[in-house]
Amino acid sequence: MDDFILPAVVLVIGIAVAVFFLNPAKGQGKGNSNLSLVTNPNPPAVGPVDFTITTKDNATVSYSVNMTNMNMGEQKGTAVSEGNGIYRGSGRFSMRGPWRIVVTAQIPGGETLSQNFDYNVR
Repeated sequence: MDDFILPAVVLVIGIAVAVFFLNPAKGQGKGNSNLSLVTNPNPPAVGPVDFTITTKDNATVSYSVNMTNMNMGEQKGTAVSEGNGIYRGSGRFSMRGPWRIVVTAQIPGGETLSQNFDYNVR
């Protein structure tokens, strides 16, 4: 029985590493039908990153950027409208690892949309 423990542990660690490094970013360029986010560069890398957020026109769009496994400080911003429901923002990924961009859109008439976009920054 002990002969199976070490291989099992190695297998589990191997799967975890593969999922972490090979898993494409969740949320990248996707969203619900009313809110989407695309990064530039895509996929995101360490350094500055620009966001293109698409939602309903005339919204007030804000975002926050956080590393999910370590406190690297929260970056907050308000996206600038370019018209036709397209908004621009920017941030910075200071190190490799899992990051989350939370986008919130206040739609005229009281509707609020919010969505998390998770990325594995390399």
